[in-house]
Amino acid sequence: TIFVGKGFRNQVHERIYLLTGHIILNEYGRNYADESASLRVTPELLSELNGIKGIAEIRQVVQSGGIIKTDSDFSAVLVMGVSSRDAYLHTSGVLRGGHIPHFDGSDTLHNPILLPLECAEKLHLTVGDKVPIYFTGARTTVRTFTIAGIVDLPHIEAPIVVAPIGVMRHVAHIDEDKVTRLELFVQPKVDHLALSDRLVEQLSKSPNTGGQSLGMYTAESLMPDIFAWIEMLDANISLLLVLMLIVASFTLITGLLILILDRTQMIGLLKALGARYGSIRSLFLYLAAFVVGKGLLWGNLIAFALAGVQYFFSPIQLDPATYYLSYVPIEFDIPWVLGINLLVFALSMISLLLPTRIITRIRAVDTIRFNQ
Repeated sequence: TIFVGKGFRNQVHERIYLLTGHIILNEYGRNYADESASLRVTPELLSELNGIKGIAEIRQVVQSGGIIKTDSDFSAVLVMGVSSRDAYLHTSGVLRGGHIPHFDGSDTLHNPILLPLECAEKLHLTVGDKVPIYFTGARTTVRTFTIAGIVDLPHIEAPIVVAPIGVMRHVAHIDEDKVTRLELFVQPKVDHLALSDRLVEQLSKSPNTGGQSLGMYTAESLMPDIFAWIEMLDANISLLLVLMLIVASFTLITGLLILILDRTQMIGLLKALGARYGSIRSLFLYLAAFVVGKGLLWGNLIAFALAGVQYFFSPIQLDPATYYLSYVPIEFDIPWVLGINLLVFALSMISLLLPTRIITRIRAVDTIRFNQ
């Protein structure tokens, strides 16, 4: 539960941020996905943004809708021209084949792109294939691209193809200093929501915006339904763990009662020999601790084995249109595993204290008479 739950949470978060960045700047009054939006990016603005503590990467984006057409099929896509590949390199499990190009014009391939796995499977395309993309703007434009890599990206409105920003500027017929939007990626463990508040305050007083009115979004404000779904998933995981713990506690209590009742004669004999209640209870608690420890050991071994198979081979697949991922993600979190094991062991032993009080009702004389 922990491996899959944390894997889902982190992988969906990373992939959503990979598409939008943590913080988005665009032309004020324009929709986030508005292809006609034109934000002028000056060296002064970039310098100021790079100087803000907590920002790890600034990605310039030029976006346009298009259609990939092959001899047998076609697919509507959203082509996103980017200026940096760093975010794709730092997100694990995204690349499913090929490599991630630089997107800065230094690649050896002609117009390299990252093609989403969904399109590659539908259109039967692979790394190295050349594909034409028809851009449907004010006038239809056709460009030929080479598939450098196949990536597993979420399907939100349409499959997203990642291309060099220079090519997309030519397609959109905009100047070299203009973009559709800027996407800001923050450093690990930095609260990007708090950082966005500081950005609003700083940029509202800055002379480096070139007189432009900037609009600001966060990934959470653009796609609240996805993040609400993830929060609901966390609540379901907590509920599942509680239910599993309750069932396990009742099972342990029942097992201990059976052990005690099965050893009634032994308990009576020990009492007849002068053994105290505390020592007899400790004996059964030690036995219960051994059973719990053995169960935890085998449970952990089985969990790690199953999670390892899914982590390395991904036999359980998902519909990315529904779950935003094409497979069940696994994330190993050793501190959580140790914490859950210690918590289960402690609560199990606490829950066994009450049933051991049945030992006080067992009288030596009755068990000895019963034995006769």
